[in-house]
Amino acid sequence: MLTVSDTRDETNDTSGQLLAERVVRDGHVLAAHSIVKDNVSEIQAKVKAWIADAAVDVVISTAAPD
Repeated sequence: MLTVSDTRDETNDTSGQLLAERVVRDGHVLAAHSIVKDNVSEIQAKVKAWIADAAVDVVISTAAPD
């Protein structure tokens, strides 16, 4: 679960928290949850790392409104 935002952190990432809770609620394993700045290089690096991780089957992302 990836949140893209310049203003969110773990305490106020409500959309990311909601999606993470629903993933777990629906019986899936949440392999990771991360927040990255709205920066193309940072987003690409995180997604590429997850794609390369055998424990990750799906990447879900959200962009928090700023």
